[in-house]
Amino acid sequence: MNSKDLPIISELFRDREICITEDLYLLLRSKRGVSVSDRLAELKTCQIFSRIRQKNKDLLEKLIPLEGNSMSLKLGLSDHDLEKLENVSVIIHSAASVRFDDPLPKAILMNTRSARELCLIAENLKNLKVLAHISTTYCNPKYSVIGEKVYPPLADWRQAIKLVENSDTDILDILAPKYTDFQPNTYTFTKSLAEQIMNEYSRKLPIVIFRPSIVAPSVKEPLAGWVDNFNGITGMLAAAGSGLMRISYASAKVHCNFQPLDVVTRSLIIAIWKQGCSAPVDVVVFNCACNQAKEVGGQEINELWMKTFSKVPLDEIVWMPNGRITSCYYFYKIYLLLHVISGMIIDTILKAFKKKPMA
Repeated sequence: MNSKDLPIISELFRDREICITEDLYLLLRSKRGVSVSDRLAELKTCQIFSRIRQKNKDLLEKLIPLEGNSMSLKLGLSDHDLEKLENVSVIIHSAASVRFDDPLPKAILMNTRSARELCLIAENLKNLKVLAHISTTYCNPKYSVIGEKVYPPLADWRQAIKLVENSDTDILDILAPKYTDFQPNTYTFTKSLAEQIMNEYSRKLPIVIFRPSIVAPSVKEPLAGWVDNFNGITGMLAAAGSGLMRISYASAKVHCNFQPLDVVTRSLIIAIWKQGCSAPVDVVVFNCACNQAKEVGGQEINELWMKTFSKVPLDEIVWMPNGRITSCYYFYKIYLLLHVISGMIIDTILKAFKKKPMA
């Protein structure tokens, strides 16, 4: 997004009335014996929909679950459900595993092959106006400056998918370090492959690649600081605030590029709108990140969370929070003994009260 888009963004969100005229299909999978209908019913009670429930709760009935699985061929959708999609005009591909330590086969199936399967489905949708693929600004880590373009491939995505589909998992686990040694983890590797898929299919489909940086809790909506998971910085701060995480192995000089999730969501809507109002031939790429002046350093994060938790402590603290950052690997390992000892003590207490150990 650039400065000339700001008036457009302000105008679009000036009227905060909610108006949804079409059905919204959600790809869900049954989980731990809970059906997709029950999962959607639980999702509708989430705090993020509170304003919709207050103004017009019937709008939530436009959310329609489709049972599937991003790791399966055809995304696990039945022929009947695929027929329901024939009039779909906008697709948002946000499903991905954000675990950095996923085994390579799982990461490729989830983050790479799913992108191909979605494109194959999208080819049959005659009314499709936009396919928005959510990537990450970190899938090309060897470049110091990331432009709004698709970079040369690091590997052949077809070969990667074929390798997973036809090779033994144990063999792939052995080959993975060599196969991905130019990338820091399987997440960035498989997301870069997915971008190559989108780039190729953009000759047939109206594709937008949307790259947010590190997604942080919201600024305003649905309320300040809202987040529904413990991924990334949220999980680290929660662990540190509870006293469980005593030290971080990192450089205090390294700066992080955060974007609040409500800013990311609004920017994504604008990217979809811009693509839908034009007819570009090639893929369109949008980076959603702040400039360097607004990045936050590791030491600054440490000072901010210590100040915050001293004023507003968490409900369940097992040890007095004590944030520490070190770039010395050996000191980090020695200090980790505090984690182990505290974990053993907590689990022993839990076992004594016949509860499940968790630390």
